[in-house]
Amino acid sequence: MKQLNHEGGIPLTAAKTRQLGTLAIVALVALRIGTGWHFFSEGAAKLETGDFSSEGFLSTSRGPLAGFFKGLVWDEDGAIRLGYNQAKKTVSEKPTAERWNDYRARAVKRYKLTKARQQAAERAMKRRVGQLKWYLNTNNEDIIRYFRQLERWRTQQRDSSRRDVSTLRGQSESLAREIVSSRRGWLATVEKLEADYQSDLVKLATPPPPEFGPNTTVAAKPLKMKHPGRRFYDSRSVDRILPYFDILVGVCLVVGLFTSTAAIAGACFLLSVVLTQFPGAVGAAPVYYQAVEALGLCLLAALRAGQYAGLDFFTYCLWRSPLGTQVSMNLTQFLQRAKRPKQGEAK
Repeated sequence: MKQLNHEGGIPLTAAKTRQLGTLAIVALVALRIGTGWHFFSEGAAKLETGDFSSEGFLSTSRGPLAGFFKGLVWDEDGAIRLGYNQAKKTVSEKPTAERWNDYRARAVKRYKLTKARQQAAERAMKRRVGQLKWYLNTNNEDIIRYFRQLERWRTQQRDSSRRDVSTLRGQSESLAREIVSSRRGWLATVEKLEADYQSDLVKLATPPPPEFGPNTTVAAKPLKMKHPGRRFYDSRSVDRILPYFDILVGVCLVVGLFTSTAAIAGACFLLSVVLTQFPGAVGAAPVYYQAVEALGLCLLAALRAGQYAGLDFFTYCLWRSPLGTQVSMNLTQFLQRAKRPKQGEAK
């Protein structure tokens, strides 16, 4: 039975449509902190190692959205970095050497290198190009064979009849795994040579660039290497943002601040991971734990879990206070006025 105020009409305790017991609240707080700590630890590990890359995962996407996710990977098949000429069926270091030479010219101008250091930069470039040439020549036959297998696999993918036969479909999946495995080592070696080349030129940058000021020992920041065909938003952009995204979501969940927003953002990210391995698609890797964690985040957002043992308790109280109510009313009135047509405008 509801208690009535002294005027007899308004109940002192409004009926709640959502009530949580103590055990449920404890479980909700544990879920929030545990999920937040997982996000935070993942982001911190990515920053600590510094070599996180989503290329391998995206390049093995499966399902109807595989084309979109694979398109996020720059030089997904390695043709640019390995210098593959499809018309001539040859591999050469020349395309990469041209990029490195352009990088050297920009570095000379940016770091204001002396003539002696310009010559040292040119020698460093020739040394790295020579190493790349030797490596490509050593693996020439295997790389050519890899691109032939890649062309054969792409031809198979365009044949819809092969997708209807489980045996042929299995052969295509086996070939795809072999292709991805074979190129991984070559591309990693080329990336290492490029990183070493950039480091060589940075060591020559003395004095450092103007923004560091005179008489300073701060190391110069490497210039960005130009990559032909790169898009504004691709896997490398994701790799730079993702560690900080994970840490931010993790911190918000652990302390219970802006919990619903952080939970929704984390759930959307995990959903994108699930879609790269579309459930039911042939050859898709299991993504059950990502899907379960995404559902848990949706629960945290729906129940506004930060109100329990979190900083959102204070923001919620502030929003429900007279000051918060007044701000909400003013914002609503402002939006209503903005939607009204201005005087003098044609109706």
